[in-house]
Amino acid sequence: MLVDIVLFVSCQGIGFRGHDETKDSLNQDIKLTTKKNFKEFCKLLAKSNEEFGKKFNLKTNYSSHIIQDELINICADVEKEIIVKDIEDVEVFGIICDEVR
Repeated sequence: MLVDIVLFVSCQGIGFRGHDETKDSLNQDIKLTTKKNFKEFCKLLAKSNEEFGKKFNLKTNYSSHIIQDELINICADVEKEIIVKDIEDVEVFGIICDEVR
């Protein structure tokens, strides 16, 4: 389920977490759009999925920023492998680049 949340948040272009999520942060009053999005999606899923809720409500729920970064990297690696395989399976392909500053 955590991978599904990573993929959803990534595909929607939503930030995983705010810049500062400490208890003293000025961001504590800001809602889901800028703060702890990954954890908020986990909480939402925990409300509707009993099995996930039991696991997420444990002390160790694998939602720390370190785990988030690791899951993001794993998903990126898998996606890169899929893209490379797709390219290897065709004779001709094109690449479109857009310069962003």
